[in-house]
Amino acid sequence: MFLAEMLVCGLLSGTDCILIQDKRGPYYTQQECIERLEEMVGHMVKVVPQFDLKAVRCNRIEGDTI
Repeated sequence: MFLAEMLVCGLLSGTDCILIQDKRGPYYTQQECIERLEEMVGHMVKVVPQFDLKAVRCNRIEGDTI
């Protein structure tokens, strides 16, 4: 299972960064997670265009949490 996560900076101030975790997942496959990350990044560009995307990842998690 995979959880989509993004590390974003510049939302509150120039130096503050936050970890955004997807609330729709986790996803069974890494490909599903990657597709969700693409959707999340696209949404961020529309809502907060000045953000600084530092990292994205599909974090592998243990267990069946869906």
